[in-house]
Amino acid sequence: MTITEAGDMLPESKFIRVHRSYIVAKDKIDKIECHQVCIKGNEVPVDASYMQLLQGV
Repeated sequence: MTITEAGDMLPESKFIRVHRSYIVAKDKIDKIECHQVCIKGNEVPVDASYMQLLQGV
């Protein structure tokens, strides 16, 4: 299964793709920084093409 297929199975209201390799739960995001999101002290990279999607989170 590809990440796109996995993402299609998740509810858009609760999850967001932030990188070609990462999908994160919106309610778990602690902080959005320059090209990364922080979740419980872990930094997840955010691709520039997905930054605009994060603005509404």
